[in-house]
Amino acid sequence: MLVRLSLTVAPMRPPRLLARWASLALLTLLLPGPARAQEPENAVPAARGPIIDTVIISRQDVFDSVEARNWLAHLANGLHVTTTQGVVRNELLFKAGEPFDSARVAETARNLRALGIFRDVRIDTLRTDSTVKVLVTTQDAWSTRLALSFRSTGSQIAFTVGANEGNLLGTGSQALLIYSKNPDRSSWQVGFARSRLIARRIGVLALYNDLSDGTAAQVTVAAPFYSLETRWGVGVTGRSFSGRVFQYTKGQPVPSDTLQRRFGLLQMEAAYAPVAGPGGHLRLGLSGYAKRDDFVPQSSTGPIPSTVSGTFGPFVQATRPRFLVVRNFLGFKNQEDVDISSTVRVGAYVALQDFGYVRSGVGPALIASAGTRLPSGFAIFSGRASGLYSAAGLDSGSAIVAGTVVFQPGLRHMILLHGDAGWQRGAAPGDEFDLGLGIGPRAFPAHAFTGNRAFYGTAEYRWILTEEFLSVIGIGLAGFADYGGAWYDGTPSRTGTDFGVGLRLGPSRVAGEPPLRIDLAYRLANDVEGNGWVVVIQKGFPFAALRFDQF
Repeated sequence: MLVRLSLTVAPMRPPRLLARWASLALLTLLLPGPARAQEPENAVPAARGPIIDTVIISRQDVFDSVEARNWLAHLANGLHVTTTQGVVRNELLFKAGEPFDSARVAETARNLRALGIFRDVRIDTLRTDSTVKVLVTTQDAWSTRLALSFRSTGSQIAFTVGANEGNLLGTGSQALLIYSKNPDRSSWQVGFARSRLIARRIGVLALYNDLSDGTAAQVTVAAPFYSLETRWGVGVTGRSFSGRVFQYTKGQPVPSDTLQRRFGLLQMEAAYAPVAGPGGHLRLGLSGYAKRDDFVPQSSTGPIPSTVSGTFGPFVQATRPRFLVVRNFLGFKNQEDVDISSTVRVGAYVALQDFGYVRSGVGPALIASAGTRLPSGFAIFSGRASGLYSAAGLDSGSAIVAGTVVFQPGLRHMILLHGDAGWQRGAAPGDEFDLGLGIGPRAFPAHAFTGNRAFYGTAEYRWILTEEFLSVIGIGLAGFADYGGAWYDGTPSRTGTDFGVGLRLGPSRVAGEPPLRIDLAYRLANDVEGNGWVVVIQKGFPFAALRFDQF
């Protein structure tokens, strides 16, 4: 899949009348008529009901009392710490003494599943004449994951060894220690993350990578929009990188150029929602950053210069929410939420010489996503574009569009069609589109297709033999075909095609864990690679996230 590009927006103050018209247009487009939550067909219609008398939280281990009679299940439960009641209670959007609201109940279930630590979430009610008791039942997923991922395309290998604990001591915290190696470098990574770590509102993420050729780090502190009715959200992220950047061209296995890069970024984004509710929201925000991004040739022995630039500016985002609950799409057995909301985010940014840019410029930015329910399936389409214009014309910019269509005529069958395309101008070295080694056409090696023009399309049919073999693993078979490539503007287009069959293996007791793909792919020859059969081992789909618009 094409790499995801970050969007920054900077100061450009439109006239008040223009801003008002833009806001009204977005609201008219996305929030027409009386707003109401849109849920799966079996959901209770959004409505305020009787007063909630009591909220009862029932927490279950990975294996319930019937399943735990098996010695292996009993051992797993003994090693696992059940999620604390406080973690569940923090996500509740309702409480005793308030009117029952089915929209908040449905969103609470989604928020609990989004934590990635539960394999099942149920919210049931017991009504009386004037009150209602609410029972929230969560069943834990197995949260200790051995990071034993392995990617292979022919003779090229990338692997990961380590551990990732997704629910440390039942607190919903994530901790990881991982060693990974790919054709470019090796690294040790240590990390910690927890939402609602501070004052039950602020989350923290910290990652540090000790690379064989440098270091990389990230720290994020954020109070995001935890619900559709949340009025404000804010986040601050700092990133750094010190190491080598490789530039590959024409599918050659060795880099055409190697640079030393020093990168640092401090980014902030904050937004307020004057309109917020289960039927949709309008958010007005400000985003900005200050960064250093310097490159010198690998052979350089002198100090690397330090240049700093920055920008900031407003954006407006409107969303009409809609969600589906499915199974056997990203993984096996467990409930999965699919976001098919309609979202539009527009902004503008300026880059001034006083902010460190070579030339002053202005530019628009747009992100849009929309989804729809289909007979026995769904479709999601996304796009994002931004550019920087100066007196000399377009200095830099990018655009990406993507679409995914999924049909599930039954729980054991899935047909997936995906396509994306991207364009870049003025991308920093190392930020170009880069397909290969299981990302994009799966039978081609790492960096097989690089450039500032790219596209990729894939089709896959999956048949699930069993959702839960021996109560721990799902097994499926698949047939697939890929076509795509990347190249630089002004050079001949470079593409690759493959097709084949594969095995899918995925844990049924781990939430959010993509299945392992073991594919036997036949690669058609192109200008570099010959034709032939290739074994490809990877996790998940050979493309990135379905949507671009998350705040």
